[in-house]
This record gives sequence, structure tokens and C-alpha cells, in this order.
Amino acid sequence: MTGHTIVKILYLSVSLIWLATKGRSLIERNDGYLIPIIVFGIGSGMMVLGTNHTNGWAGTGAVSDGLLVTGASLILFLIVFIFEEIKRRKG
Repeated sequence: MTGHTIVKILYLSVSLIWLATKGRSLIERNDGYLIPIIVFGIGSGMMVLGTNHTNGWAGTGAVSDGLLVTGASLILFLIVFIFEEIKRRKG
């Protein structure tokens, strides 16, 4: 196993653990978090699996696409959180 493979396995396992624990509690609190969590999982999978099946520039493209999708999911998390806070403060 190379160092690159170990890093991918660690990243994927941490992502899955986060989705299983924190993601579940967020969905129980507000259903609006479901879409960002799904998008986060897709972005993580794109980063990990894309580099396993491609090399060179295609692998770099897979990682950059995965980063963009993961970044979009984090923005969606922020939007849902802001709407949740506004709703909570209005009461």
C-alpha cells in the first residue's frame, strides 16, 4: 500500500464516520440537511474514487471536481443553517 492509498482510505473512513454520526443527528433535527449531506457524500466519493480509476490530468480533474462539489455542499450547509437560525429566532 502506498501512502496515497492510505490517505484516501483514511479520508473516506473519516467522511463516512462523520456522515453516520453528525449527519444523522442533523437530519433528525431538520430535514433540510439531507440534500447537503448527500452532496457531501457524492463529492467525497468523486475525490476518492476518481483518483483510483484515473491517472495524470484526469485524476487531477476528478479531485478538483470533487473539491467543487464538496465546497458546494458546505455552502448548502451554511444556507440551511442560516434559515434554521432565522426561523428559530422568529419563534
